[in-house]
Amino acid sequence: MKKLLFVLSLIVVCFGLANLNPKTVSAATYEAKELVSTQVEELSDGSYIVSELYEYPVNKNARSNYYDKTGQRIVTKYSASDKVLWVYTLIGYFTVNEGNFCTCYSCEYTTEINSSSWSFSNGSSHYVGNVAYGEGTFTYKLLLITMQTVNIDIHVQCDEYGVIS
Repeated sequence: MKKLLFVLSLIVVCFGLANLNPKTVSAATYEAKELVSTQVEELSDGSYIVSELYEYPVNKNARSNYYDKTGQRIVTKYSASDKVLWVYTLIGYFTVNEGNFCTCYSCEYTTEINSSSWSFSNGSSHYVGNVAYGEGTFTYKLLLITMQTVNIDIHVQCDEYGVIS
């Protein structure tokens, strides 16, 4: 009886693990991500935009050159007083055949707005080849007058060696 329960529980666990798909597991559930690069753009009003590129650790199978890789670009707009106004996040999911090719198989974007004066529109994400693209427009309005517009046009790329850029 114990053997039967053990075998049944092992089957359930195996099927559960087999159904885990990187497309359905959010990057936020990963334990650690590594910062690849940071860019800061200072604006004339004292505010600034920070773009950070991250990659997630990979568990490579020693018997195969194939593995999945995830890259994430986070664009954050700060006020002159260092408050986060909005965040746009693009995540790209890639399959790598080490040394041969890389292809993007999925991507997604999210936004977060922390100021009621800002709004977001025309958001989208798509992928072509080994690149994930994210677009959208953040608009700042004061008394129904558009004061500032920030167009998002970013990408996350992965090469045949699993290097995220």
